[in-house]
Amino acid sequence: MNYLVDLYIKKPDDVKKLFRQKVNISVKVDGSAFQIHNNDGDITYHKRGGSSSKIGPVIDEYTQLFAKQLNDAIEYFDKKKDIISNNKFYAIELLDGGTWVLLNVIDYNDNIISAGKELDIKAKELGILSVPLLFNGILNEETAQTLIDMCTLSEDTTNDEFKNLLYNAFKINNSDYKKLLNNEEIEGIVLTWEIDGNITQYKIINPAFKKRHEAAQAAAKEKAEQNRDKLDELLKFLLDNFEKKAEKLSSNWLKNLELNFLKMTSDETFTKELLKLSSKVTPNESKFFFLQINKVSKDIKALIDKYGTPMTTAYEQFLMTFNKERKRNYIIDKEFQQRINNLIKSIQESMIPLKNYINEHLFLINQL
Repeated sequence: MNYLVDLYIKKPDDVKKLFRQKVNISVKVDGSAFQIHNNDGDITYHKRGGSSSKIGPVIDEYTQLFAKQLNDAIEYFDKKKDIISNNKFYAIELLDGGTWVLLNVIDYNDNIISAGKELDIKAKELGILSVPLLFNGILNEETAQTLIDMCTLSEDTTNDEFKNLLYNAFKINNSDYKKLLNNEEIEGIVLTWEIDGNITQYKIINPAFKKRHEAAQAAAKEKAEQNRDKLDELLKFLLDNFEKKAEKLSSNWLKNLELNFLKMTSDETFTKELLKLSSKVTPNESKFFFLQINKVSKDIKALIDKYGTPMTTAYEQFLMTFNKERKRNYIIDKEFQQRINNLIKSIQESMIPLKNYINEHLFLINQL
C-alpha cells in the first residue's frame, strides 16, 4: 500500500481525479496483519499479502514458532471455522491485548466488503471489531483538500490534532469517535477505490505515529549495534559447528534443524561454549517475534528448562539464522551472510549429510 503523498508529489492531477471517484476511507490501525482463507472448506491462515486486498503467504511452522499473536489468533479462529464464508478471505489486524479488527472480506471476483453494516455483520459473527469507517462515497472539494493538506502535515502534529482533523472533516459522531481505538494513537487512514473491478489503496500516515515509529526503529538499530559483536560471535560459532556436523536427520526442514541442534548440544564441550556465548547476547524482547516455548518439541523444551534463557537465545538465533535466507541488518557482514545462504541452499537442495556433499565436491576437484 503506497503513500498518497508520494502520488500527490509526482502526479497531483491523478490524486484529484481519484478524489472524484467513490472512495471508502477507514482508520489504519497499528497492529500485525493476518488473513484467513476459505478454499472450498479448507481453512488456511496467511501473513500480509502486500495489501489487505491480496492473499499473502501461508503461515508456516517456522512462523508459528515465533509469533504469539498469530498463535492466539489461529487458536481463536479455529473455533470459528464454520462461520468463515466459502471462497473468501478475511483481512484482520491483530492489536496488542488480543483486540482484533476486521479490515475487509474479499471473494475471488475481487468484490470487497469494506464498509458499513455488511462488514459490521461479518465482524460480529466472528466476535471481533470491524474497522472504524470514516467515509464512503464521493468527497466534496473541501474534504478532498483537507486530505491533501493532511498528506504534508508538520512532523510535530500530535495524535489528538490528527484525529481532530478527521473528526472535523468527516463529522464523526461521538460513538464513532470513541471507536477510533478508544482515543489511542492511530497509524493513519486508508483510502480504497474500486474502479472497473480493480482495487486501489493509498494511505495517509499520522505524523505522531510516524515520529514514534521512526524513533523506535532508531532505538532498535542502536540496540542492535550494541549487541552486534556478541551476537556475531554466537552466530559464527553456530555456523562453524553446523557446517562440520550438519546432516539429514529428517525430510522436514524445520525438524531437521531441530534434530541437528539436539545432536550438537549432546556434546558437553559444545554446549558449554554455546551457553557462554549466548549469555552475552541481550535476549529478544520483541512483542511479536520471540520463541514460543509451548510450540517447541518436548526435547527442545527439556533443553531450555535445563539451561534457561541462554539456551532459549541460542535456539532462537540458530533457527532464525538457518531456517531461511534472512538479512540481519547491523549484525553480520555480507561474506558471513553468503556462507549461511550457501549452506542453506546446499542442504535444502540435496538434503544429504553435509560431509558427503563436501566430500563429493572435493573428489570432483581432485579429478581436474
